[in-house]
Amino acid sequence: MRYDESIMLIPSPRIYRSYLWNDNSVGDSLKVVASYIGKGDHVFWVTATDVNNCPASDTILVTVLAPNGVPSVTADSTVIYLYPNPTSGGLNIRVENMAHPDLGIEIIDSRGVVLIRENYKNETKILIKQLDLSNLAPGMYLMKINYGNTIKIKSFIKSKSFVKESTK
Repeated sequence: MRYDESIMLIPSPRIYRSYLWNDNSVGDSLKVVASYIGKGDHVFWVTATDVNNCPASDTILVTVLAPNGVPSVTADSTVIYLYPNPTSGGLNIRVENMAHPDLGIEIIDSRGVVLIRENYKNETKILIKQLDLSNLAPGMYLMKINYGNTIKIKSFIKSKSFVKESTK
């Protein structure tokens, strides 16, 4: 969206009795004003609860362009791999063609809560790291990767960990 625009986020279908947005508001919609949140990528989430107290949630990524209408980041050749995906514990991150030595990683759950925040310095154009995610509940997660003026969002699935029982 452009810097001078606003949008209304409205869950659909509108059959829920209560809503909770990432900014802790509880209305049935959320107005997003680009000039208020600033340029870049922003994650918004909502959890809606029906009359039977069954929750449902959704997440959306909103990109705000710079005031002159030009994207705030330039195209780059950085390639990011997450594997294995799905994972039951360890998630490998491989970043190739890094143009910037500082890299930040955030793991975000379906409610928009940042669960893990890591920062790395890298002197080469390839970074390989492994994150231990065995303590996360099964589900879908977002990984927000920051380097220089660039933000990229990747998704991955944490599957159930299976423990092999010993037979004695």
